[in-house]
Amino acid sequence: MNVPIKQKEAFSNVDSTDGQQNSSINSVHVKNDPEAKGSGQNSSLTLEQKKENHIMSENRRRALIRASFDDLVKHVPQLDESESRSEYAILIKTTNYIEHLRSENERLEKLRLERNL
Repeated sequence: MNVPIKQKEAFSNVDSTDGQQNSSINSVHVKNDPEAKGSGQNSSLTLEQKKENHIMSENRRRALIRASFDDLVKHVPQLDESESRSEYAILIKTTNYIEHLRSENERLEKLRLERNL
C-alpha cells in the first residue's frame, strides 16, 4: 500500500496516548521546587535522593515515549525500522496513514450503502 506523504504544521487534533500510557506517564511527574512541601513520602528525602528519583522518573518517561514510537513504527506500513528515527517523520507518516484509513473507511461505507449490504 502506497500512501502519499503530506507535510503538516501542527498536530492539534491528534491524541496519541491511550489511558494506560497516559496514566503511566502522569505517574512519573516530579515537582521541580525542592522547597515545596511533599506528600509525606518525599519529605524525608535528601536533595540528592530527590534528584536521583527525578532522573529515574525522567528515564522511565523517555523509555515509554521511545516504546510508543517503536509501536507506531511497527503498525504504520510507511515506516521502516531501518529508517531514521525522526519523531517528526514518524508523526507525519502516522497522521497521513490515519487520514488514509479514514478516507478508505468512508469510501467503503459509501460503497456498502450503495449496494445495500
